[in-house]
Amino acid sequence: MQNHIPLRLPDERGLSLREVSCLFIGAGLAILGYATIALFLDLAAQV
Repeated sequence: MQNHIPLRLPDERGLSLREVSCLFIGAGLAILGYATIALFLDLAAQV
């Protein structure tokens, strides 16, 4: 492991695109999980 790791930014757009895609995937999974739990609790409350 190197102590000094230089940040290589060939293109800011590429880095931001990757970060945004990761954020979108994370947010999508979080919303999907929340919706699934809310739906399950709603069905459980009706029974």
